[in-house]
Amino acid sequence: MTPILETRGLSKSFGGFFAAADVNLAIEPGIRQALIGPNGAGKTTLVNLLTGTLPASAGTVFLHGQDITRLPPQARVRLGLSRTFQINQLFPDLTPLQAVVLAINEREGRSHRFWRAVDAGREVVHEAMNRLHEFGLDTVARERTADLPYGRQRLLELVLALAARPRVLLLDEPAAGIPSGESGEILDAIGRLPRDVTILLIEHDMDLVFRFAERITVLVNGRVLVEGAPDAIARDPEVRAVYLGEEAHV
Repeated sequence: MTPILETRGLSKSFGGFFAAADVNLAIEPGIRQALIGPNGAGKTTLVNLLTGTLPASAGTVFLHGQDITRLPPQARVRLGLSRTFQINQLFPDLTPLQAVVLAINEREGRSHRFWRAVDAGREVVHEAMNRLHEFGLDTVARERTADLPYGRQRLLELVLALAARPRVLLLDEPAAGIPSGESGEILDAIGRLPRDVTILLIEHDMDLVFRFAERITVLVNGRVLVEGAPDAIARDPEVRAVYLGEEAHV
């Protein structure tokens, strides 16, 4: 099967320090894959290389077979690669409906048309409300985003990423900062995402990783240590030593 997202020898150096070193990934279409590793492993650097917010020092990134290594972030989004962030990147003074309408207009090349009820377009508003409804946000569609509970803000960030109709979605710690009692809503929403969206999850929460992932890549010191099915990763002695510890899942 041809990978939908692939890297070959992908590296990023800062002076003599390699934050990512000769990373080779091959992510299959429709899979739920997790990227894990200790603090400083290079996970965020790798995501920034995949999305184009950092230029690569060496190597290549392919999206459904197309070399995207030199493309800027927005061009990658248009080709189907979207992400969420560890810290949300929302517009606090907009409503969820306004934000999703903007995201849809950006996808359709109409980003110059800011929100105005008279010109937003009924079909755009209809799509925006449907997407909010899918994640239980339609009831707060016209509330100020800054006034929403943090868990709902994280759900809105997921809706905005999906509004781009991605083929690959990178989720950077989607439950970060959310109280444990509210994180279940995020996990359920991720679990309902359609299989035509391939997901790469970057996460510290091992319960979430082992509940969600079908395949796991372990990154250490900017390099891929090991990759495999969750059961194999949980039993791997090197993984236990550098990251999971002896209390890891078995």
